[in-house]
Amino acid sequence: MQQLLQSHGLWRVFDDTVPAFTTEKDKYLYACKQDEALGLITLNVADNLQFHISAATAPKEVWEKFESLFGKINEFKLIQLDHELNSLSPSDFPSIEEFLSKFKEIRSQLKAGGRTKKDDECIYTILTKLKGPFSVFTSTFFSTMDALDTQFKMPSFEQFCERLSREQAKLISLDVMPTSNHALVASSPKKNWKNKPKQSYDKPVPSHNMVSNPSVDTSKPQNNGKNKRPFQKRVFDPCSFCGGKNHPESRCFLKLEALEKALKQHKITVPSPSSASNAGKGKALSARASSPLQDQWIFDSGATHHITHCRDLLSSISACSTSHISVGNSASVDVLGSGIVNMPNGHLNNVLYVPHMSNNLLSIYQICNSGDGRTVEFSPDKVVIRELHDHDDIVATGFVDPCSRLYVFESFDNSAGSSLIAHADSLSKLWHERFGHLNYRYLQQLSSQNMVTGLPKVKSHDGVCPGCMLGKQHLDPFPKGQAKRATARLELVHSDLTSFPHRSFSGAKYVLTFIDDFTRKTWVYFLKYKSDVLEHFKVFKAIVEKQSGHCIKILRTDNGGEYESNAFTAFCANHGIVHQYTVPHTPQQNGVAERKNRTLKEMENCMVQSKNMAPQFWVEAVNCANHIQNRMPHKAVQGVTPEEAWSGEKPDVSKFWVFGCKAWAFVPDDTRKTMEKKSKELIFVGHCEHVKAYRLFDPTTKDVVFRRDVRVDETEAPLDHTVVLPSPLLPPAPVTDDDFDGPPDPDPVAPAPVAPAPKWLRSTLAAAGDLAGDSRDLRRTRAETSGVVDHRPYSGMALMSQAISNDPVLFSQASGNPEWDSAMQDEYSSLMKNNTWDLVPLPKGRKLVRCKWVYKTKYAADGSVEKYKARLVAKGYSQVEGVDYYETFAPDTKMDSVHLVLSLAASHQWSVHQMDVKSAFLHGDLHEEIYMEQPQGFVHDSSLVCRLRRSLYGLKQAPRAWYEKMDAFLLSIGFHRCKTDHTVYVLKTDDDLLLLVLYVDDLLITSSSNSLTQDIKRKLKAEFDMTDMGLLHYFLGLHVHQSAEGISICQKKYATDLLQRFHMANCKPSPTPYQSGIELTAACKSNLVDATLYRQLVGSLLYLTHTRPDITFAVNLVSRFSHEPHESHWQAAKRILRYLRGTLSYGIHYTPQNVSGIEGFTDSDWGGCRDTRQEVLWLRQILGEFGFSQESPSILWCDNQSAIHIARNPVEHQRTKHIEIHMHFIRQLIQDGVVQMEFVPTADQLADIFTKPLASPRYLELRDKLGVKEVVLGGDLV
Repeated sequence: MQQLLQSHGLWRVFDDTVPAFTTEKDKYLYACKQDEALGLITLNVADNLQFHISAATAPKEVWEKFESLFGKINEFKLIQLDHELNSLSPSDFPSIEEFLSKFKEIRSQLKAGGRTKKDDECIYTILTKLKGPFSVFTSTFFSTMDALDTQFKMPSFEQFCERLSREQAKLISLDVMPTSNHALVASSPKKNWKNKPKQSYDKPVPSHNMVSNPSVDTSKPQNNGKNKRPFQKRVFDPCSFCGGKNHPESRCFLKLEALEKALKQHKITVPSPSSASNAGKGKALSARASSPLQDQWIFDSGATHHITHCRDLLSSISACSTSHISVGNSASVDVLGSGIVNMPNGHLNNVLYVPHMSNNLLSIYQICNSGDGRTVEFSPDKVVIRELHDHDDIVATGFVDPCSRLYVFESFDNSAGSSLIAHADSLSKLWHERFGHLNYRYLQQLSSQNMVTGLPKVKSHDGVCPGCMLGKQHLDPFPKGQAKRATARLELVHSDLTSFPHRSFSGAKYVLTFIDDFTRKTWVYFLKYKSDVLEHFKVFKAIVEKQSGHCIKILRTDNGGEYESNAFTAFCANHGIVHQYTVPHTPQQNGVAERKNRTLKEMENCMVQSKNMAPQFWVEAVNCANHIQNRMPHKAVQGVTPEEAWSGEKPDVSKFWVFGCKAWAFVPDDTRKTMEKKSKELIFVGHCEHVKAYRLFDPTTKDVVFRRDVRVDETEAPLDHTVVLPSPLLPPAPVTDDDFDGPPDPDPVAPAPVAPAPKWLRSTLAAAGDLAGDSRDLRRTRAETSGVVDHRPYSGMALMSQAISNDPVLFSQASGNPEWDSAMQDEYSSLMKNNTWDLVPLPKGRKLVRCKWVYKTKYAADGSVEKYKARLVAKGYSQVEGVDYYETFAPDTKMDSVHLVLSLAASHQWSVHQMDVKSAFLHGDLHEEIYMEQPQGFVHDSSLVCRLRRSLYGLKQAPRAWYEKMDAFLLSIGFHRCKTDHTVYVLKTDDDLLLLVLYVDDLLITSSSNSLTQDIKRKLKAEFDMTDMGLLHYFLGLHVHQSAEGISICQKKYATDLLQRFHMANCKPSPTPYQSGIELTAACKSNLVDATLYRQLVGSLLYLTHTRPDITFAVNLVSRFSHEPHESHWQAAKRILRYLRGTLSYGIHYTPQNVSGIEGFTDSDWGGCRDTRQEVLWLRQILGEFGFSQESPSILWCDNQSAIHIARNPVEHQRTKHIEIHMHFIRQLIQDGVVQMEFVPTADQLADIFTKPLASPRYLELRDKLGVKEVVLGGDLV
């Protein structure tokens, strides 16, 4: 309505102020415009709303009335509208157009109330409501999305509505659905047949063939004349079911209702229809898509293949050699492919996809000749599929459809025995997964030879298992040779050590295997370091010799350094064990152990990959795989499993479950409260060898627990706690012989063992899988370069918080999202407003600079979303120095300057304000000639490029160009640039002082006069596009709180995020950041830790010292060992985090006070005073530029009398001659009156908190004197 009034030039009459009229004519014309506006509104308002405005005399009254009625929608009304939208059904409307019209109307009302329904959401809602004739349209739409995945571009809602209307018109033209949409009611089995509107059945009944011909529409009469023949009502014989005279039995509603009830009860109780009334009509079905049998499968003795018309039933579609099939009337239809149809208890292979077919056909020929030994038996009321070897074994049962008199099968009936495919097929697949993707041949052997108990009868499986392909595919083996076998237990033991690319949650890196050659039973041990091999061998030897009563005679290994150590050799010699080594580079000689490593890795890989689990689960997967392999057939021990050959007891596998499935463990009563949950969701990861319990992984604690009372869901993996690392897997080396091993590689000893990263780290890195791809290699890797640790798995930790954010990375990910589209449009509008470029052809010989969109969600101080920011950046790394740029330097703000300005503002009770420059770099002038491609989403002419006129983010010279622009402007309006910090500017008037700190596009302003502050703000906004953010609250990660008591700064959010990042959020707090009495040294005997991770923690703590000077000494201490950190250094760094856990809200508090001059504390010897006097000189100089000159010397309080005497007196003696000449510069400062050294007792020495570890009482005392206190946000100074 507003647009209509604006188009007539009448919108201004709604203003609150009435213009002052100079003449009566002007007054009359204004009154005429009001009358015209009132009439225009009245003529365009619906009749049912006229009574609301009948008494109005002015257009403004009408507008106010409409605003009261429709301007605001309360929350309850929005809920009603949302419910009404979701409950809409196309079957409730005469046509799709009316349904869409009502849908759009409600959607518009929701949008007016502030609740926007996205196009994708609306399209999905409508698709789920379409039934009957529209099922093909719906399935095609969904299958297209599935097939194209992320490349599928969802149409807009209006485009979707147009396609849906065209689909309805096509269906009506083909007579597949009537012009009235009530046919949708009949197509839905959930509707009551009695409530279905009556339809006319006066059209000729089509003739029935075995397969309908899509080229001939037999549902309507063929009339070649120009005019249709006159309507003639048909006369039917009485219905044999209900006795009615106006419809045939096949169209009897009562009969359909009875059929529906019978199908629900799995019983056919409908009386046999009259053969006379259906004579000659039982050979085929109508070609109409709304056939009642379109979702069922029809047994067809004339079909050579299984056939379906529904695309969404098929999986793994591939090309088919059969291009077309013959149907009735000598016609043929195209075959578009073949695939697999999944059933509840199995699947159909090689099913042809023929979209023009109206029904799904089951080929009796294919059933009887599939090689599964099945027969099909027909009786008057049903059809039965039986096994040849056992005629009492019914595989599946179908029934007779009373309407069509065809034998049909309900494909999605989940009741027992209703699936066409044998239940044994899906059962075999389930046990295949329970046995860790064991070969089906071995699985059948276990079942047929009764080698275990609890395993049902299983069948072979011809399909492809994706998990096996991902984890076990390999080259074909070479010819095998003969090998000498052991004749008793422990006569020969094979052993090998292999590594995995990822450390487990417990820190394990290696797996050590021992295989008894006689029984082929395997024991596995998980090691953090190779040096632990001997200790685990001692444990293994003690256990197996005690259990078996035999002694180990021969141990066969490769030439790995872990086996060739003096200690290992001496242990074998002392216990009479013959240690056999393989010949170097001859892996075949220890093939039993090598092949065991391969099979364990393959099975582990299958189980982890098939459940999309993190690679850190490899320990649990290998342990589970070994448990399974000890209970599966082995050709070296015929007729029994390795477990039975070793223990003499037949293993029970009835409690085998699929690795990685969802499990619920009972929580004992004594460990939970009354109203707490009685079960906890965990992940099944295997069985306990020596305890009657299951191994379960707790995703919350990252620990493995043992539980007895467990229930599992093997059909679902707990994906919330697992991750997918998409990366190709390298194939293993080929196996050449049963008794040969891989080539032994040199294994140099590292200078010190590397301790595992924390267990939480591996899972965190796995969750951020986009940081680095998984480089899993199934081939064993023996050696690592001495002294070099591969830190690539941790390369992304410094950006972990950004890596796990939801900000899009690519333009295709952001495009289509309303928030990001709006952000990109705002950025583009800003670029155009600043005349950033001209579109020109690219000159010959010039290089084109690329560009990209960068997306960032900006958060407020409390963590809430402040805005979505899209930035167009140039890829400046392609610029050439001397051609595309010359100078790039731009000064950066010192945090010391920020602290000084805040301290001065608090001392004089000045308020600190903040301003933000919009698109700051665009204000810089670009002197070089640079050509850039047009940004994605805003390409106007692909033959043109952008000739940049302004600097752009990403260009190497952009920061310098912006700084020069801002610097020139500030100097032009009277500012003075500080020599000590070129990002700090001073403006002095006769009575007032203003300080300005420039940090890229953020400005901090404080002044003794609010009027001067506002005047500078106006000048800045007149020159640049800026945002006045008012009082300073958040700056560079610092929370700033201004009140009458002073200014406080803290980094609570940063510290909280740091604890979360290193999984220390729930740690026990520590009273101090270090432990007094413990000395850290570089010559440490503890294990090495990951240096990259250690440096990232230290770097984060260094940034935190901007507001936490109380941790400065502890951070500086641990930073000394960043080149080679050990476990003791890592624990010291974690203690700082524990201290932060208890002091998250602490920060620096600047109080209002009168300070006469600069005073400092130094706890140092004579040479160390040099650093202190440098700070004093810098402070005196910058304060002098601010206008706070100090005539008197600055006092340095020192508790070292010797240093004070040397500074005051030019004495020389044996104890000072080693001091360098430049160290005596402080003596010159004292003589010049710049610095004055004074003695302070050690008890009052404030600098001790920065120089030495202190006991808790002394530390807390100095921390309070330092001004580090708990910061309470709120109550800002106005």
